[in-house]
Amino acid sequence: MLISNLILIISFLLAVGIGICIGLCISYRPKAVFSRLESLTAPATGIPIQGFDKNGTIFLWNRASELTYGYLRKDAIGKKITDLMLIDSEKDVFLDNVAKIYESGKTLPSRQWLITTHSGKKRTMCSTMFPYIQHEKCRSIFCIDVDITDIKEYQEMLADSRSDYKSIFDGIEEAICVVDPHDGKIIFANAAGCELTGYSEEELLKLRIADLSRGDKGQAEERIKALTAKVFYEGPQCFELESAKKAGECFDAKVHFKKCFMTNKDCVIATIRDVSDLKEKEAELRTAQRRYKELMYHSNLLIYHLDENGIVTNVNDAVKKIFDLEIEEMLGNHFTAFLHEEEHQKGEDVFKQVISGGLINDMEFRGLARGNREIILKVNIWPEFDGNENIIGMHGDAIDVTDQKTVLNKMREMVIQTVSMLSETVSVADRYTEKHCERLKDLSFKIGERVGLEEKQLEHLKFAALLHDLGKVGVPIHILIKKDKLTDEEWQRIREHPKKGADIVRQLSGFEEVAEIIEQHQERFDGKGYPLGLSQNQIKKEAAIISVVDAFDAMTSDRPYRKAMSIEEAVEELKANAGTQFDPDVVEIFIRIIESEPLENTA
Repeated sequence: MLISNLILIISFLLAVGIGICIGLCISYRPKAVFSRLESLTAPATGIPIQGFDKNGTIFLWNRASELTYGYLRKDAIGKKITDLMLIDSEKDVFLDNVAKIYESGKTLPSRQWLITTHSGKKRTMCSTMFPYIQHEKCRSIFCIDVDITDIKEYQEMLADSRSDYKSIFDGIEEAICVVDPHDGKIIFANAAGCELTGYSEEELLKLRIADLSRGDKGQAEERIKALTAKVFYEGPQCFELESAKKAGECFDAKVHFKKCFMTNKDCVIATIRDVSDLKEKEAELRTAQRRYKELMYHSNLLIYHLDENGIVTNVNDAVKKIFDLEIEEMLGNHFTAFLHEEEHQKGEDVFKQVISGGLINDMEFRGLARGNREIILKVNIWPEFDGNENIIGMHGDAIDVTDQKTVLNKMREMVIQTVSMLSETVSVADRYTEKHCERLKDLSFKIGERVGLEEKQLEHLKFAALLHDLGKVGVPIHILIKKDKLTDEEWQRIREHPKKGADIVRQLSGFEEVAEIIEQHQERFDGKGYPLGLSQNQIKKEAAIISVVDAFDAMTSDRPYRKAMSIEEAVEELKANAGTQFDPDVVEIFIRIIESEPLENTA
């Protein structure tokens, strides 16, 4: 729906533009058409229009073309459009289309072209070319363009987000099935699910979860059906199922149901764990956030004029859709009245730049609509000149990109929630991990702020803290909760978890930094850690922070093999190992936090 609506808008703009231009071509000579087109399209800076002859030599280049392609009119007129901005592979096709229009005198269907702007940026344009007919012959060609680069990028992002699910699930060693809530059938099973049950993926896709029961399948079906319904109005469900593998081998399964959104419909994701020997160790999964559907957005072009003092003197009807204001409510006010308070200085700086003759292209501002509703605007601004080339004000346009930003953030959040859900499976058998990640996230964030990490680094630190033990989903439960000393083989399995967790997270586009932090969180300041043996400044500061807090939380928590230390004892242990195991700067800051904000023992 999102892409379809945008295509409809583009088609509408092209149809209106073509209608105007064809009408002009019937009524005026070429120079008159040129003049009329310039006056009509000057305010519509989002619609580039060009005119050229049969050789592609440009004679019309409107204001929108200047803003979109970066070439001023004086630099474009007289140049061949193929040399100005078309990439090599498109030039011959373009000239063939021009020849066809001259020969037939008919408009060709709209076509996408890949072009290069003056600054070297690649853009995808949807263009419609139509002839100017005089004395029954084509004398020149006009072209109307619409920039669809963002639409193409969003299509690719949507495709990537869908493939992320499969790549994540197939890389996890936990058994996972996705269930259709309407008929209870399994519609997806990962490799671990096939290995656990003994069925092939093709065989599992013919079964229901109840078919895995070794008891009364009718009763199991009714019970699972009821729990599936509860997922959608009560939240995640957890239950035990006496199960049997394909070969008849029995095992006790713990099944967790959660709501998810996949293949364009609501589904239930089932995580299945063999807990035959570990029933007493299970813990309920935390309530999951509701999944959000992808948001649709509509592109609305706001055209406005400011005087030399920054007062709004003219604005079009788009203000009603974008700001939920009447035109009269905006006129006569300073433009900063419609910006977020934190954007006022930025707005003043931009105004000074434009009033001095500069141009602003695609700059984002946080605006305020009615009721202080915050919106995000992408803005173009250029100066207005009088007959003596004196700047007397400025014109501009703005588009509301709030929904576009929201769509991308939600898509990213959905992937993060999926990975977080999988990491929570560790807490089913190990009560220590149940709140450990949350405590780690909160304490790490406080240290990160004191250390002076930037906003993006703090965000990476937060995600890494939550997901740092994700690699433990592949470690057998009996090793995680073992009371006795670990064997060399068992210790090696534990040492693999930073790399395994990092490998899973690396599959998510944009999470490379988070994966690197996860991989390094068991490194030591003296270089004796694992898995890479990094030391001192080779270790990311975020990983060094997690290392300190992870150790502190472990020392002050009861474990199967020992009782918790007191906070005072744990602090002394950190001091003793500062400069060897731990980054001394991080330890110092952490101790200050503890002293100023006393913590409770987590035992």
